[in-house]
Amino acid sequence: KDGWIVVSGSLKVSFLPKEKEGRVEVKAGYVEVYNGEVRDLLRKPGEGAEKLPIRGDPRGGGGEVDNINVLIRGPDELGDIIRRGNEIRSTFSTSLNERSSRSHSILRLETSVTDTWTGEVTIGRVDLVDLAGSERLRSLGSGSDTIAGVQSSILECRERETRFINGSLSALNNVLLHLAVGKAYVPFRSSPLTRLIQGSLREGKVCVITCVRREGKW
Repeated sequence: KDGWIVVSGSLKVSFLPKEKEGRVEVKAGYVEVYNGEVRDLLRKPGEGAEKLPIRGDPRGGGGEVDNINVLIRGPDELGDIIRRGNEIRSTFSTSLNERSSRSHSILRLETSVTDTWTGEVTIGRVDLVDLAGSERLRSLGSGSDTIAGVQSSILECRERETRFINGSLSALNNVLLHLAVGKAYVPFRSSPLTRLIQGSLREGKVCVITCVRREGKW
């Protein structure tokens, strides 16, 4: 969890347009993609997980959701946002992971610099994406929810989550393959995940951090 804070805090400063002088604002949005729906992770306590509609970005950067509205004044505030979002992110205890992510999360940092003299606005963006891992249904185990009479519905819920997780990872893989070979058409709209990060994948630089652990036979 602290790794998110360190990486995010450093990126917040590193992608500012240093050649510009003027008023700087950094805003953040934090969402999860759960079962094909985009949910706001910065909603107020007690609010339901309302589905956020994806709209087209007028700047041509792919999909947008209306929740990049939290003004960030420093790394501490950014850390608070991440902790707040992680508390309500969809998770479940499985036989492999005590806190298994049941969704993909996207932390979007957007910096705008308004030039003091001309009024020109320059915008930079970083998408930090935490992908839920690909799973096999038989590896999930019973987890912590083993109350008699509801086990069947819980397993159905886990199966549905797994199908959406694996499907969106497959869509992301397909998008990356199309970009790698330079195809004119790239299927960004095949998944909410790829639609939301279209701008970063097509026009930005991509860095992947992978955590791998081999333990026993899955």
